[in-house]
This record gives sequence, C-alpha cells and structure tokens, in this order.
Amino acid sequence: NELEYIKSEDHYLELFVKNKKEVIRGTISEILLQLPPNFAQSHRSYIINKNYIVRRNTTNIVLKNNVVIPVSRKYKTGF
Repeated sequence: NELEYIKSEDHYLELFVKNKKEVIRGTISEILLQLPPNFAQSHRSYIINKNYIVRRNTTNIVLKNNVVIPVSRKYKTGF
C-alpha cells in the first residue's frame, strides 16, 4: 500500500500517496473502518500508515518522507 497518511479537514480527507495529494469527501472515522490494520489514528486529524514510520517521540511521528505528524495523548498507545 502506497498510501502514506491521511489528513482530515472540514469533512474532507487529504490522502497523501508518494508526495501527491488527493482530496475526497469523508470523515476520519468512516475511512478508518475501511483501511487495513497497518493504519492507525495518531491525532483527531491524522491517520498514518505504520509501515512508513521512521521514528517517534511522545508528541510526533516522522515518516520516511520526513513529514512530521502530531501524536495526541488519546492515540499514542496505538504506536
């Protein structure tokens, strides 16, 4: 799966695949149900593909493409 991460903004989802962005209408909770287990929510606005994680700390995850994704306290146990 080449989908790296998903960002939610105002009922739209931005899907990032190999540094390209596709925008679709939907919510985080809807799309999370359709994704395989290697995807996890890291923040109320982000879902990431765990296969792309390079490193993490208590507040952020860095992906292979050097994108920094926030991790909220609510979701940090998923990593």
